[in-house]
Amino acid sequence: MNLQSIVSRNVEITEGAAVVTVGSFHGGIRNNIISDDVELLGTIRTHNSEAKQLIHQRVVEIAENTAASFGATAKVELDILYPVTVNHPEICRMMFPALEKAAGRENVNQINPVMGAEDFSFFLNESALKTGVRAFSYMVLEYSKHSIFSL
Repeated sequence: MNLQSIVSRNVEITEGAAVVTVGSFHGGIRNNIISDDVELLGTIRTHNSEAKQLIHQRVVEIAENTAASFGATAKVELDILYPVTVNHPEICRMMFPALEKAAGRENVNQINPVMGAEDFSFFLNESALKTGVRAFSYMVLEYSKHSIFSL
């Protein structure tokens, strides 16, 4: 229960949303025996790298201190699967006309950030964009030479 206070008491939500969820709780094999070990599994999602670091720190502190207050110990393992995905606002604004030309104005929308987990942040970096665009452009040109379809 203490983990649920992290976002409301530690994160500046006006700078980006954050979620701390304990979604799985495993412990014990009998109804009348207190288990020696309990495992909690959950997820942490943010729109902000600094908030993510703060939340990770607070999860460790809260888990260890709560356990200690009951004479127990806690071991926290944080698997950092995906970095925060950030689309640079100015670059997005500059690219809207190109996207509208390619897909039609009615098919291009700007949406608010979402809290879904995905790995696009591994691909969204400026050093890869130039090479990716160049490679894709050459593939389109090569495809048009060999294709019966016209572009």
